[in-house]
Amino acid sequence: MSRLRYREARLPLDEDPLSLMARLVRSGLFDQYVVYENGSSWSFAGGALASVRLGREAKDLRDMGDLQDLRGVEDRLAAVPVKDWRAYGWATFELATALAGAAVDAGGDLLHLVIPAGEVRAEGDTVLVRAVDVEQYDRLVALVGASVPADGDTGGAAGGDERISLALDDHGNYRAAVPRPWWNSAPAGHWRK
Repeated sequence: MSRLRYREARLPLDEDPLSLMARLVRSGLFDQYVVYENGSSWSFAGGALASVRLGREAKDLRDMGDLQDLRGVEDRLAAVPVKDWRAYGWATFELATALAGAAVDAGGDLLHLVIPAGEVRAEGDTVLVRAVDVEQYDRLVALVGASVPADGDTGGAAGGDERISLALDDHGNYRAAVPRPWWNSAPAGHWRK
């Protein structure tokens, strides 16, 4: 099997990362995408070169064959036809229950991982742009290069990068309503990590 390669470029980050992520989402370049933020790092992953899903339609993971201990997920990811991939996705809390051998309620996925067709990662003052397809790569580079000034002034451009402010004060007296964590109300030894 021939392995594909991501084209890559490192560009300067000349704007607020949130504005960049919003512009990438609004671009419509990909019909599916994920945006992830962790501290000062932001990631946009669009499209899917490959995906792995673990569904709940089986009563337990014993019905899922090689996926019971996630080796099947590892095998499927190893077969992805692109080098240096990064997976984005999620797992439900019920996946742990299923891996322990207990039955889980039917409906929905337990795990969904995607290897993106295009990726933009902003960290510090640089942006890493990656895509396999040449046209998508060129469009991503152009979108990143069409930065909005860091002060957020879009020059009246439509699309609304305006931020909203939320009042986060504790007006409902939350702390008094929840005087202790729920796990402190359980009998000793009931909850274990």
